[in-house]
Amino acid sequence: MAQSIHVFLILPVLTSFIGKNEVDETVLFCELSIINQCRSLLTIRKNDLEYLLNQPMSDGLVSRLAGHIARFSMAGMAVSNNFLD
Repeated sequence: MAQSIHVFLILPVLTSFIGKNEVDETVLFCELSIINQCRSLLTIRKNDLEYLLNQPMSDGLVSRLAGHIARFSMAGMAVSNNFLD
């Protein structure tokens, strides 16, 4: 299941957004970056995350953080696209 989401959904979206015709190292690096930003919520202890974000965890905070990750990632891919080959 996870592999099919990776191959049939995530990679095509990233490839298109970056403006590539095929999956290459740049696309894979972008995917890895996004995944690891999301994984941080699962791997950092709640107390540590609350300390780093200077506020208690809440649904609203998680939603704002998800929005930030999306905007940050899209901006990073746009910048990366300007420096490709």
